[in-house]
Formats: sequence, C-alpha cells, structure tokens
Amino acid sequence: MQEKQLNLKNGLSIIETKLEAVLQPVTLRPAFVLNLRQRLDEEMAQRRKKAKVKKGLLVAGSVVGGVLMIVAIIRSLTSWREIAQTIEEWFSRQKKGQQAVSA
Repeated sequence: MQEKQLNLKNGLSIIETKLEAVLQPVTLRPAFVLNLRQRLDEEMAQRRKKAKVKKGLLVAGSVVGGVLMIVAIIRSLTSWREIAQTIEEWFSRQKKGQQAVSA
C-alpha cells in the first residue's frame, strides 16, 4: 500500500516538474487588471440598480394591489347594502300593491 502511494507521489512530482518546464506563468499587465476591475465594478453596480428597481416595482405593485383590494371590499359591502335596500323597497311595494288590490 505504501509502495503504491510512493509511486503515485513520484509520478505526480515528475508530471509537475515537466509542466513547470513547459508552462510559463502568466504575468498580468496592471492596465489590464485595472480595466477588468473597473468593468466588473460597473457591471455589478448596474445589476444592483436593476435589483433595486425590481424590488421597488414589486413593493409598489403590492401596495397598489392591497389598496385596490380594500377599495373593492368596501365597494362590495356598500353595494350589498344598496341591493338589500332595493330588494326591501321592492317587497314593500309589492305588499302595498297586494293590499290595494284586496281592499
């Protein structure tokens, strides 16, 4: 078991040294890094702004929906009273009509 691990470590170190010899590390130009950082910062600022706008629209829509629901409930309650009053008046007219016919 130890022999396999030793062979594996040796094999990996051989591959590592070959890769180091072939591949050279990249050095980044400071201007490139600065430009990239600036573009990423601008993109993140735009995303944050869009998220705030979406959140604001969601809140505004919720408030408007809630107000409309309250208005609809109040209107339906007042219209039920009017309907009940109209029905009651109709019944009273019917009773008066029947009393006049029978008298």
